[in-house]
Amino acid sequence: MWAVFITAVAIILVFAGYHIYLGYLLPMPFVIYYVSCLSIPAVILASSFLLSKEVNQNWCRTKLYSWKTRKTNKNATLQHQEQADEGTTLLPVTAAPHSVPNPYTRQVAIHLHHWQIFYVLAFFTRFDHPVSQVGAGIVLACYMEGICAYGYDRLVNDG
Repeated sequence: MWAVFITAVAIILVFAGYHIYLGYLLPMPFVIYYVSCLSIPAVILASSFLLSKEVNQNWCRTKLYSWKTRKTNKNATLQHQEQADEGTTLLPVTAAPHSVPNPYTRQVAIHLHHWQIFYVLAFFTRFDHPVSQVGAGIVLACYMEGICAYGYDRLVNDG
């Protein structure tokens, strides 16, 4: 089964190269837009990794909290040094460390096929060409093979 899937992916990549060639044949502004749209998967992939890291580990909020407490501790240290220079002594102010609670109860996993399928279908439906139709058909066939083999995805059908 893996051989069939890898062959289908190889065919899709060849068709993608052909579609870039078809886009190159069109006027210049379209070529710039078309080729720049190839950066969309990288942006989506990076944002999905950041989102999953935030949901699973509170990454953004933890960084913001550590920056704020570092700034607060730095200000308290400066005030303590100024007071020591004046001859007065006070106990240093220390923030009590406490963990940031995670409001999310479930872990999120990245499913690359969810965004990849729709992006590839949009990529292959830009042209009314038999290669485009075959490429879209192969993408749908790979998607349906996954549904038949593994069943519907719980993350997609929660509702």
